[in-house]
Amino acid sequence: KLLDMITSSPSSLHRKKLLSLFGLFVFATLIFANDSWAQTSAPRVLLTWQANSYVPISYLGKALPSPNSVIAASVEIIDQGKIADLSKNNVYWYLNGSLVGSGVGKKNVNIRVGSRALQEEELMVQIPGYKGDLILKTIILFIASPTAVIEAPYADRSFGGGSVAVKGVPYFFNVPDLSTLVFNWTVNGQSVPMATSTIEKTTLVANINQDAAPGAQLDIGLTIQDPKERFYYGSGNVTLNLAK
Repeated sequence: KLLDMITSSPSSLHRKKLLSLFGLFVFATLIFANDSWAQTSAPRVLLTWQANSYVPISYLGKALPSPNSVIAASVEIIDQGKIADLSKNNVYWYLNGSLVGSGVGKKNVNIRVGSRALQEEELMVQIPGYKGDLILKTIILFIASPTAVIEAPYADRSFGGGSVAVKGVPYFFNVPDLSTLVFNWTVNGQSVPMATSTIEKTTLVANINQDAAPGAQLDIGLTIQDPKERFYYGSGNVTLNLAK
């Protein structure tokens, strides 16, 4: 009817007023519809986790779980822009389909992942009966293999002078710090005596034979191991060349 009035009105001014009223009507309808949608939008489930595996402080990514490491997971529901009160709701936690934790208001759980590296595990949380619905969330956890990285600050892997210094950096070991890790260095296939202090064992300084010809190679290897995890270790290798 409103459109009929607009097209049939003989007055240009009247038509402009009616068009303005129609525009306001459409605008108000959109605002009301958007507000209604916001009020009835589905709750958002936030499932977060943190691994206790070791990474250096300079690492900007998320610390991945290593074999047999413990995951601290938590869940929150954001409903209409607010954190929902789950203190009276049953919460069930599953790892690969097996129940690993449950209880009223149990928003946090500690879970030990499997012993196989380079595998994926499924972590799921279920909250039945939340406002009459079943709330669930699933994430995939990737179990990383412990890794040893040799940091060699030499452009093009070329060095000059009478010595070289490199640093060994572990990633994704199931330890809180470096103190318990064992560093085994080799230079051109020969083992280097093991150090005990953290600084000494993570840094290798190799002296160069003064008679070495330019272009001679220095092959440095590193194996890092946690004595408690005999089957898991990280290894790395770097080859440096004496500048010509």
